[in-house]
This record gives sequence, C-alpha cells and structure tokens, in this order.
Amino acid sequence: MQPFNRCPRTSTGFAVIPRAFLAGICALFVFSITGYAQSSPSPSPTAQSDSKRETPSEELKGSAAVEATFSRDGSHVYAIDIETPHLLDIDLQKNVVSVVDLGASIDNKSILSVGTGKSGDVLVATARAAWSCNPVRKACKKMCSAPEGVQFAAIACDPKSGGILFSTRTDFDWPAQSNDDAGPAMFLAAGAKEPKRVFARRVGFLDGITFSPDGQLFFGVRGDLWMGSIGSLEDNEETPWLLDAVRCAPLATFETTMATPTQVGVFSVAVAKQMVYVHLHRMFGTGEGNVVRLPRPNSASVDEAEDDVGARMRLYSKETGAVEVLVDNGTLSYLCASADGRRVFFTSGVLGKEHEGTEAYLIENNGKPREIKLKLPE
Repeated sequence: MQPFNRCPRTSTGFAVIPRAFLAGICALFVFSITGYAQSSPSPSPTAQSDSKRETPSEELKGSAAVEATFSRDGSHVYAIDIETPHLLDIDLQKNVVSVVDLGASIDNKSILSVGTGKSGDVLVATARAAWSCNPVRKACKKMCSAPEGVQFAAIACDPKSGGILFSTRTDFDWPAQSNDDAGPAMFLAAGAKEPKRVFARRVGFLDGITFSPDGQLFFGVRGDLWMGSIGSLEDNEETPWLLDAVRCAPLATFETTMATPTQVGVFSVAVAKQMVYVHLHRMFGTGEGNVVRLPRPNSASVDEAEDDVGARMRLYSKETGAVEVLVDNGTLSYLCASADGRRVFFTSGVLGKEHEGTEAYLIENNGKPREIKLKLPE
C-alpha cells in the first residue's frame, strides 16, 4: 500500500497542511455533512440516562458497527453484549463463550464498541468515555471522556502510532442529518489525555472504522468502502487532525421502488492479509445483509485519482468485480480480523441463547469459512 502523498509529511509519517491553507478552506466551505439513516445517533446523554434503553434493533440505528476484536495472540474474540456493560469472551481454542462483567469498572454503562490497543489491552467505548481493559482481571483504566455535546460511536487503534480513532456523533435526532461542525471523528494521540477533532470535508458519519496491520484506515461512508489515513494539521490546536481518504469500492446497493427498499451498504469492516472483509447491512432500517470479501487495493492515491478519472474507475471495477459473498447475515456480525491478518471471525447474527440459530465462522489465511459450534453461557 502506497501512502497518500498530496501533503508533505512529518518525521512520524503524518501529513502536514499549512495553517494558512486550512484557513482558506474553512473560509470557502461550511460543514454541512449528511449521513444516511443507519448512522443516526441515540438520544443525548441526559435523555439516555433518564429513559428506558431501546431494543437491540433500535439501538443499532445509531451504531457505528465495531462490535468485536481479536486478542493480541488471536486466540480469543471479545464482543459487545448489546445494551450491557459486559463483554462476550469467545475462546477460539475451546469454542466456549463466557461473559466478562466490566460494570463497576466502566461506570455501569453499555458498551458500544471494542478494539485492541497497541499494548494488547481491550479498548472499550461507551457513549461518553473510553477505557483500556484487562478482561482477565476485569480491571479497566479510563483513557478519556467524550467532549460536551459529543458521543463516541466506535473505537479503533492504529497499530503503528498507538493513536486511537473514535467515530463520533453530535446530532442526537433520528434520522441524523448532520454531524455539525464538530466533524465525524476524534483522534486520541498516543500518550494524550484528550481526544481532538478530525477535519473531514464532505464526509459525515463513519461506519466500521478499522486499521490494517500496517496502519491503513478503512471505513464506510453512505454505504461505500473508503480507505485512507489520519494526518496531522500544522499548528491547529482546535482541529489538529485530518481525514485523508478516498472511496475505493462503491458497495452500496441504492434503489427506489413501490416496496420496502432492501438496499445494503458497509456496516463493519475487517482487514486481513490481501483481503478486506465487509458486513453489508440493510440501510435506512432493519433487515438482512451479507458478509463479503474483496481484494485489498494495492494503491489508492488521492493525487492519482484526482488527475485520472479513468484510474479511479478501473479501481472501482477491479474491487467490486471481485466481491465474493460468503454468508447471509442479519443485525450483528461481530466481524473482526486478528492483528497479524491471518484470522477472521464473524457470525450470521446475534450471539445468545435466544438466538440459537446464529452460526459462527472462522477463516484462516483467507480460506473458506469454517463453521464453529460455540457453547454459549447459560
């Protein structure tokens, strides 16, 4: 993967944009970012604490769909347990699922998203805060809080820099129409105590944020697959980070007809060696979807794409033409890839005793999906 090269780089590899250039952009453009209804946020923090939690299907309307993560050694998968402060510990050696109660350690708030930190700890995000946790000891250390008026929706760690990216929401109505001028994401640099805003033009809510083993960022916007990086903006204290990315595969299946639409788009993403795995979920409502995979693009330079429309079209054609549908899926998939890119885990739906028909799959070295029978907790 070739890095984006439109902007000069710092010694750490981050892109640098002069402050004057950013000021010029801001003077000409006003953030008016739209997102599709799947990206709609849940009620404000106050409203959430004072009202009854919604059903899982309603909860997913505000989801950014980062529901599971591998342990550093690839032997366990840690997944969210919907609407609870619990993790599902999926032991892939014994094929046994157990519950890890983190309630007292994370203020008894529902876990919205999980990731794996550079240290190997499990990263846990609630709407208002993020923790680094050791699930064996059930011990968690708070990393940061969400700023006033912002909620965390998903979490992902850059394995190269150790920085942590949050997909965020700032519009608390349904359906969401914008993420206002705060942008769709925040970034917590390694060693920092406070996440800072990420500057993103023409991009609203980010779905399924994930980093590849070599630090490339992948995510969904309005149903399509994007790839890029988080760069640094020179001397900008308020918004010191930049989302530098391009759409690499148009995967959304938009439609209109005299019936309920069944269109699907990117919901969650996992990156393995040479392949990208995507959960395509129904947009603008609930319903079925698919887990698919496609080749990971070798190159997607912003400069090249702007100068040559044909090159961008050839990229789209190559990626979408090679999509392989693996399984049908509804609601959650717990899609995730191991740190070394050799293993991928996903399911056909929600895990739990009340969902006994849910199937679980493990893929190794991009082979065929192998169904595994999981023993669920009583």
